[in-house]
Amino acid sequence: MLKDIVAVELRENYHLYISFEDEVEGIVDLSKLIKFTGVFAPLQNPKYFARLK
Repeated sequence: MLKDIVAVELRENYHLYISFEDEVEGIVDLSKLIKFTGVFAPLQNPKYFARLK
C-alpha cells in the first residue's frame, strides 16, 4: 500500500528530505533517479527546482 508524503524539504544538489505518514523518513537524491532532459529539463535551473511543493 502506498503511503502519503506529509513533508518535503529541499536540500542541496537535488536532494530531498521526505517524510511519510507512517513516520518513515529519509533523503532522496533526485539526480540519481531522473535525467534532467525532456520534461525534466527545467529542473536543472535551481530557482525552478526550489519551487517544489
